[in-house]
Amino acid sequence: MKQDVQTIRTGIRTAGACGSLLEDLRQDILSNRLSVGKPILPETELAVHYKISRNTVRRALDHLVQEGLLRKIKGVGSFVVPPEERSAHPDRKLAQRQILFLSFATASTEDVFRSDNSFLPKFNGINRVLLPHGYNLLFAYVGLDWTPPPCLINNDIGGIIFYGPLVPEFWKRYIAPRPHVGIQFIDPLLPGNWVKPDYESLGMLAVEHLHSLGHRRIAFVTNEMEMQYSEDRMTGYLQGLKRFGLPVREEYLIAWQREKVNGILQGEDISSTQDYIPYLERAFQGKAEPPSAFICMDDWRAVCTIRALEKLGLRVPSDVSVIGTFNDYQSPYADLDCHITSFSCRMSDVCSEAAQCLLEQIAGSSRNCFRTISVRPEFFPGKTTAPPNRIWNKTETSKQ
Repeated sequence: MKQDVQTIRTGIRTAGACGSLLEDLRQDILSNRLSVGKPILPETELAVHYKISRNTVRRALDHLVQEGLLRKIKGVGSFVVPPEERSAHPDRKLAQRQILFLSFATASTEDVFRSDNSFLPKFNGINRVLLPHGYNLLFAYVGLDWTPPPCLINNDIGGIIFYGPLVPEFWKRYIAPRPHVGIQFIDPLLPGNWVKPDYESLGMLAVEHLHSLGHRRIAFVTNEMEMQYSEDRMTGYLQGLKRFGLPVREEYLIAWQREKVNGILQGEDISSTQDYIPYLERAFQGKAEPPSAFICMDDWRAVCTIRALEKLGLRVPSDVSVIGTFNDYQSPYADLDCHITSFSCRMSDVCSEAAQCLLEQIAGSSRNCFRTISVRPEFFPGKTTAPPNRIWNKTETSKQ
């Protein structure tokens, strides 16, 4: 009746052996590597494999019994509890009232994720929906080593909302078996529900606004070109140019990818803007028709663009208009003198939609009915866009 030793990872651990045994058994149960109805390895064999005492093994097994994952039968052994019976355990019922928000290092550093500008819209938007239904919200960050948080290994959650690109193996093992919703970063190869800001519409609406003011030479600026949200914005920008019959020029596409550190995109220091002059200069130097307006990926890039334009001798908005975007209903740069004309991505509303979608899955009303929800951006007028009132020709540009 004994299962083969290979059904449990056989690496010998010398430090934290009880925790390792507990974690390994838990993962093997939740991933169905240990079969329901058959006893797990006896305490004596587990003690030998992990080089720990039987008392330590017994404590680990008792912990799994308390979690509702194992059932002990005196004189026979410890058995895996069937999945349908685990939810009846008191601790499992409590666990199912918890929702996990997972943020991945593929999207940002942990510091950036936990910054007010990034964290608060997500926290407020999700809790707006979950709290009235009696759910608690947990947050966890997963690095590039793809180590899952303990609550995910322990199955102490009722559903997952996740943020950032992820590898298929992690998705299949830890996310797919549970109710889940991804936000902002859409992977069409992974079946599931997704909610995102409508970045393509954002790009098109920005072109429409500038076109309505009379601008016909419109550039696009981003220093995160490899990220999906930048690609979507640029796609919308190009669609907007096409819709209004405006020229697409290579020098107007001011797009590059800033460096990553150990594979992770770092936060930028808001106390000193990056020097965008080397990237913007080519749109002006030697050009008969330089751009009269810039659409920036967000308000931070708009600030960097404005300061670079000022160093080039151009005034915003009298010489050049600039438009940006921000996460929610208050730009983090609203106190700056420039008061940027922007679109809100409505991230808190995006997260509310994700939470509502998750609750529908938990209730079983949207099982196997996958969808992608796009939340339309909202326009916030500022002081950085105006009708063009000056045309820069080669002679004027060369003087800058």
